[in-house]
Amino acid sequence: MKVFVTGISGSDATGYLNESVNFAKKHEHNMKVFSVGEMLIENINQKNKLNYNSAKILNCPEDTRKLACSAVFEKIMSQMKYEQNVIIDSHSTFFWNQVYQNAINWHYINEVDPDIFVTIIDYEVDIKKRLDETEQWKSQNLNLKDVLLWQNIEVLTTKSIAESRNKPHFIIPRKYSEKTLYGIMFHPNAKKAYISFPMSHIKKQASIKLIDDFAKDIQEYYLIFNPRSVELEKEFDETQAGQTIKRDLDWFIDQIDDVITFVAEPVFTQGGSSEIKEGHENCKTVYGIFPMGFGPFEQQQCDKVFASTKEFFKFLDEKGHKKLSF
Repeated sequence: MKVFVTGISGSDATGYLNESVNFAKKHEHNMKVFSVGEMLIENINQKNKLNYNSAKILNCPEDTRKLACSAVFEKIMSQMKYEQNVIIDSHSTFFWNQVYQNAINWHYINEVDPDIFVTIIDYEVDIKKRLDETEQWKSQNLNLKDVLLWQNIEVLTTKSIAESRNKPHFIIPRKYSEKTLYGIMFHPNAKKAYISFPMSHIKKQASIKLIDDFAKDIQEYYLIFNPRSVELEKEFDETQAGQTIKRDLDWFIDQIDDVITFVAEPVFTQGGSSEIKEGHENCKTVYGIFPMGFGPFEQQQCDKVFASTKEFFKFLDEKGHKKLSF
């Protein structure tokens, strides 16, 4: 299994991969991670007998970086043939000095021929905080809009490369359980679900607890894609709103099997309605849990509706939906 993982600087993709490697090891699967960034700096310094400041590596001439990148991928290809499961940790783009740049010589993606592409994303505030804490990126003075648009380009670029090779591409938030990547790699038939909640207008703490308990329980049955892992603040601008809608409706719902919506209390939820509609029109299986009752619109666009989470889980068991074994 060969997995090519991207994510913009500050997304902490490496941290997520380290957690995934440890999780896989506990389940008797070894994964070898090749960090393109670290290998690139090492190659440039060795080849030129220099000690480049890694914080300024993107100031290197583009030809220098391209040659070093080629050498790095030649090295990866020579070593990965001895590994059963390989993860290549890289970026697809950089945003440096207000210019988007390719981070990879994509010729070598053909040579590596990954089975799966993955992009790690995160909440823009957390990404900016990490960037501002590093010597390399604090000088760039990126704002939240810069981070969001860069992350959008990173996803779009990786997705385009995956589609051109007819390979699957998954978008995984940093805060997700490490079992998500593990499941995608080693249990490809595990069902994936997007869970939808009307969080923006929920007021009762009891309802929030019901939602949190449901989100935890449903993980026994599905690999979960939960929009709450990249939450939108109460106050947001046009870019944050647009990126949230794009992420939830296009990125997440596109990569799952089932949409499961749980309305814990009777509140207006345009987002939840849009997610049901998106799942329905994209031929996903849509389940609705409406303890307060439902109308013809919900019934028409859901494959099945339930009066409680208990009724929903009973349905899964009776249907023979197997629990995940990891």
